Amino acid sequence: MKKLSLIIILIAVSLNSYADLGNCLVYQVEITLKNNSFVVGYFEIASYDEEAYLDSNGLNKYCSNEGMMQLIWMKIKRENYGPDYRPIDSPKFTLYKNIHYPNNFKRPAGYITQFAVVKEKDVVIIDTNNIKSVSFIGVKQNKRDWLQSEIVVASGIIIDALYLSKPINSYYQAYGGEDPNEYMSGFYVFSYNESLTKNELKQLVENYYNKSFDLSLNSTKYYKNFTTKLSEKEYKFDKNGFSKFIGNKKKVILNLRKELLLKKVVIVRVWDTC
Repeated sequence: MKKLSLIIILIAVSLNSYADLGNCLVYQVEITLKNNSFVVGYFEIASYDEEAYLDSNGLNKYCSNEGMMQLIWMKIKRENYGPDYRPIDSPKFTLYKNIHYPNNFKRPAGYITQFAVVKEKDVVIIDTNNIKSVSFIGVKQNKRDWLQSEIVVASGIIIDALYLSKPINSYYQAYGGEDPNEYMSGFYVFSYNESLTKNELKQLVENYYNKSFDLSLNSTKYYKNFTTKLSEKEYKFDKNGFSKFIGNKKKVILNLRKELLLKKVVIVRVWDTC
C-alpha cells in the first residue's frame, strides 16, 4: 500500500512539485579549469531544502559563485552511494551543455509526463580536482516532471526524431514483471523505426532487459562480494574492485543501448520512490 500511495502522489503532482522528492531546479554555471579552459552547462538539484526552491526574486541563497561550488559537492556526495548507503568516493561531476525536452518524448499512456534528453557531444565529465573556479549564471524550474527517470544521452538524429515525429511503437517493461500501475521500476521503450514490428522490437530489447535487470536486482549482492566483515561494526570494502566490476557491467549495458539507438530505439529507465 505504501508504494501504491507514493505512485498516486507522484501522478497527482504538478511541474512544481515532485512527490517525496520535493522540488527540482536546473542551474547554469561556467566552470573554469586549471588549464584556463572553460565550459558552460547545466546540472539538476532535487531536494526538500532551499537549494531546490526559488524565492520571490527567482533566486535562493546558493545563487552565487561560492554557492555553485557547494551544490556541485552536494550533488557528487548524493550520487555516489552504493547499496546499504555506503559512500563511494568520486571526484567526477557531470555537466550538460544543453538539455532538451522534446514534445514527443513523454510517457506514452495514462498520465503524460515529460522526459529529457541530451546530445552525446553535450555531456562533459569534469574532474573536480581540475576546477579553478565556478561562476553562477542562472537557475530555472525543471521542465522534466518525472524525476524518477534518467536523462537519456543520444545522438542529434535521435533528438530530432523525438522533436519531429511520434514513436511508431512504445511500451513499458517492468523489472520482474510487476504491473507498472503498482510499481514503477523498469523502462519505457520508444521506437522510431518503421521497419520494426512490435515483436521484433521486443526481441531486440530482451537482451538489454536481461542484462540491466541483473544489475538492478543483484547490485547489493555484488556489493557484498567486495566487502569483508572485520568485526561486528567494521568492514573492509574493495572500492576499486567493486567500481571496476560494476563499470564493466554498465559498459555492456551501454553498448547494448547504443546498438538500439542506432536502430532508432530509445530506452528510458524509470524507478519508484523510496
